[in-house]
Amino acid sequence: MVAIVLLASAGTIIGIRLGKALDEKQFRTAADRLHAELEASRRLALNMQADYSIVLEKTNDSFILHRSCPEVAQSITMHWKALSRIQWNREPIEKIAFLFTATGKVEPKGVLEIIGSHQSVSWSFPELFAITETSEGTLRRPD
Repeated sequence: MVAIVLLASAGTIIGIRLGKALDEKQFRTAADRLHAELEASRRLALNMQADYSIVLEKTNDSFILHRSCPEVAQSITMHWKALSRIQWNREPIEKIAFLFTATGKVEPKGVLEIIGSHQSVSWSFPELFAITETSEGTLRRPD
């Protein structure tokens, strides 16, 4: 009987740790996917020389990312399971829109934070894309 109790306790502990590890992996995957989509939007704007807008929305159980560009008639919507909440400049939000311009400008400027149950990531815009902007908000050109 003691052996059964010990095995049950060990199984419970292992199950809890596996659940936590799975949550952390799902969170990291969602954060990496969001980062990749933001970076792809910036590159599309620069390469296509067209402005792209991104709307990130948190629903009860998922993130919805809508990328559109009226100039080239492109639009895409992606969904993935949400294991977190989002904040903009330390304020909880449910929806935020970003603009990636053909000149390299990224708006709005601020800090996006994705907060999971066990970890978080924080990205500063436009520094996330390693962009050096001039005072007019355009990319600096080489001399």
